[in-house]
Amino acid sequence: MLKCRLVKFCLVSVSVLVLVACASTGEKLTDKKCSTKCHTTEKVYNKAYMPNQWKQTIISMKRFGVKVTAEEEKQILDFLVAEHGYVSK
Repeated sequence: MLKCRLVKFCLVSVSVLVLVACASTGEKLTDKKCSTKCHTTEKVYNKAYMPNQWKQTIISMKRFGVKVTAEEEKQILDFLVAEHGYVSK
């Protein structure tokens, strides 16, 4: 019984650490890639978009010359949806 609880605790702890690490990576990438000559990240962070709207925004920014890999794009999108996604009232 004790062994089972320890395993559950370890799995939960690892999951939390992975989520924190992912959010930090996404936030750092967003800060780095989305602060441009045209605007700061404050403009980005003041938005609350649906996932498809964030995706379209990233596509638009790539057309303006923002360079991101597919993996960076996914991390930025995941971060923006999780932290700055639209929540209906």
